[in-house]
Amino acid sequence: MSDWSRPTKELMYKKTKVDLRYDKMEAYITLYAPVGKDRYTKEMIYEILRFHHVIYGIDEEVVNKLCEKPCYGKEILIAKGKEEVDGKDGYFVYFFDTRVDTKPRILEDGSVDYFAMTRIVTVSQGEIIVRYHKAIQGSNGIDVCGSIRYGNIGRDLPPLKGKGFKLSDDRLIYTALITGKIEVSEGRITISNVLEIKENIDYLQGDIYFKGDLMIYGDISSGKVVESEGSIVVRGHVEGATIRAGKNVILENGMQGAGKGSITCGGSISGKFFEQVEMKAKENITANTIMNCTMTAGNEIIVTGRRGILLGGSAYAGRKITASIIGNHTHINTELVVGVRRSFHRKFAYLERKISELKERLSQVEAAIAMINERELPDVISPLRDQKMRLLRTKININSEIAEMVDEWSDLMDFIKNSKSAKIIVNKMIYPGCKLAINGLSMGIKQEIVSSYFLRNGDDIDMIPFI
Repeated sequence: MSDWSRPTKELMYKKTKVDLRYDKMEAYITLYAPVGKDRYTKEMIYEILRFHHVIYGIDEEVVNKLCEKPCYGKEILIAKGKEEVDGKDGYFVYFFDTRVDTKPRILEDGSVDYFAMTRIVTVSQGEIIVRYHKAIQGSNGIDVCGSIRYGNIGRDLPPLKGKGFKLSDDRLIYTALITGKIEVSEGRITISNVLEIKENIDYLQGDIYFKGDLMIYGDISSGKVVESEGSIVVRGHVEGATIRAGKNVILENGMQGAGKGSITCGGSISGKFFEQVEMKAKENITANTIMNCTMTAGNEIIVTGRRGILLGGSAYAGRKITASIIGNHTHINTELVVGVRRSFHRKFAYLERKISELKERLSQVEAAIAMINERELPDVISPLRDQKMRLLRTKININSEIAEMVDEWSDLMDFIKNSKSAKIIVNKMIYPGCKLAINGLSMGIKQEIVSSYFLRNGDDIDMIPFI
């Protein structure tokens, strides 16, 4: 600063401008033209910048040029910050269709397209099913005033879980270990065995038992048994056969059971047409037409379509029965039940009584073990040891029984609570001859009723028309 006189220095601080722009990522300087032969020096320019808190990203080449050939009264970019770089999270690329929708697709005429439901995505052994792309790490930046600008950190995802595939040593590539059906649920990939049967299942073949999923393209004759721990899909016609599945049963063309057919599954039953079939589903039963069947569904029975007829037989659903037409003009007997049955309350009381008895017995066993612990000598051949071991085994068995019954009691309690909103919905017409029961209260249909729903209200069943 020795090149500057005191008055000139004071003018320097007053007249030299430093502007910060773009969130302090750039600094611009405008030099003041000094009087006489006075010139800016590097030290003076740095001092001006420090005065304005500019300490990072100063372009030394620009500073030198301003000292050698000053440009007065013009804005000059003199400092630039370092931009932060956002990281990129890791992500998976799937080499199979993860968007398969197994829900019934409603056509324009209101019927259900069951062919769409039967679509299965399969992969072959050794096929790459997923590739993982690692996270890209970000970096922090800094503005011209020296403040840190934090970039987002790229985060890696945890490896996928599931079964039926292997992960490469670098944990990037997922490869199928078997040929079968692939599905994704809640971030978990499962590849399961799929047995495809192209021909008919008739008297020439034995019964079918399979641990995985079954895809049957042919027909199933009366008297045959088809059983799977997974799902069963049939694209042909089904007669009076016995079908059991751990998951879902989808019969594209339905089933004419002739009073001999039965379907039992741990998921849902779906099909175009069912006649004289006994059906039990833990979840839902869905069809376009159901005639003279005996049905039990833990959740809903849904009969939709251009006709959507539910005719004859009996139908029980835990939450709801929905149909377009129920019964017919001949007043055929048709029974519909939703919600809690009287037997549920008996089962509930039985479980409460058994749990109480088991807890009392458990207390007695624990008291006996405590007495042995007080009397037992440290000698390993104590005669009380065998008795104690028997009691400990009994305690384990009782605890196991209690846990199992408490789970059943809890499920039943939840079901009873949820059943309060149980209803029967009639989209078009319900005919005389139909009998309804909602949460233990019954009523008979005495006249034709259109477009209404029924639910229990205290000691009555209310009929509420659609507006």
